[in-house]
Amino acid sequence: MASGISPVYIGVDIGGTKTALLACSADGRPIHRWRFPTPLSLSAGLEQLRNGIASVAGRAPIAGIGVSIGGPIDRKRGTVSPLHQPEWRDVPLRDILEEHFRCPCRIEVDTDAAALGEWYIGGVRESPLAYVTLSTGVGGSLLIEGMLYRGAEGAHPELGHQVVPNEFGDPEPVRCACGALNCLESLICGPALERRYGRPPAELPDSAWEIVGRILGHGLRNVATLYAPR
Repeated sequence: MASGISPVYIGVDIGGTKTALLACSADGRPIHRWRFPTPLSLSAGLEQLRNGIASVAGRAPIAGIGVSIGGPIDRKRGTVSPLHQPEWRDVPLRDILEEHFRCPCRIEVDTDAAALGEWYIGGVRESPLAYVTLSTGVGGSLLIEGMLYRGAEGAHPELGHQVVPNEFGDPEPVRCACGALNCLESLICGPALERRYGRPPAELPDSAWEIVGRILGHGLRNVATLYAPR
């Protein structure tokens, strides 16, 4: 441990397309950031992750690491199995990082981490609060008075894997990576739209976004009906 240097806390967000790292002080002040494309290979991903954490920490001792990643995860075992990274299945990421950096590590579903950030840092104090994200995947979280809603065995609610009407008019249902048909995520996540239209979502015409909006609306209506957020 470097003598006389204040410890840092490391935040890691492992997405389907990019990984972002942040070192911050004990009072939450950002110190160093780093971002890199998320490798498809597990071995390459872990190597870049270890190197990246060491890089943003510099010579400072690491007091703790928090990792957000796509679900599902097993909090008891500290394992991750993000659907959009096929090689990352049942990976004991918590133990890997704790053993390598000799500090506590906490693993959380990315949308849960984002929802907590909105509540405690972003100042969004409505309750119940429903947080929904549309990116490489589609996910969401529910907060009640700042506390995450958990299902049985601490399960994370998979809002992106509710079945919704397919407004694209496909002759056959679309199979999701989770195995179900016409999940919200399988229809309107970024990779699904790029496969459908052959171009990045940012380049889609308004007519395409109108369909996406209707499909997303079905999902949000279900969330509003079941959980009655403010």
